[in-house]
Amino acid sequence: MTDLPNQENLRNAWEAVWSMLEPDNSWNGDLAKCNTIQKKLAYFNSSHSDSPDHIDKVVKALSRGVSLTKAAMDWGHPAINDIKSDPRSEAKKIAVLNGDW
Repeated sequence: MTDLPNQENLRNAWEAVWSMLEPDNSWNGDLAKCNTIQKKLAYFNSSHSDSPDHIDKVVKALSRGVSLTKAAMDWGHPAINDIKSDPRSEAKKIAVLNGDW
């Protein structure tokens, strides 16, 4: 699949963020780095702590969010259930999609 502009924007944004964070876990032993990261996070939410544990949780959550967003953007034809390839009757398939278990 070719990159769409949004995929490129996501990649560029994450690369810019990661360039400040890298290498992985470097904030755990560096209080000055934690403080720098906290100042960046405070732009979005002033209640962020500069503790290494909090910074680690936020970085891990951001990383997961980027990965999930990228996976969603790469998914060409998302579907809960591929009705055409499912051997059940149309009525049963539609019932499942409508929540009738």
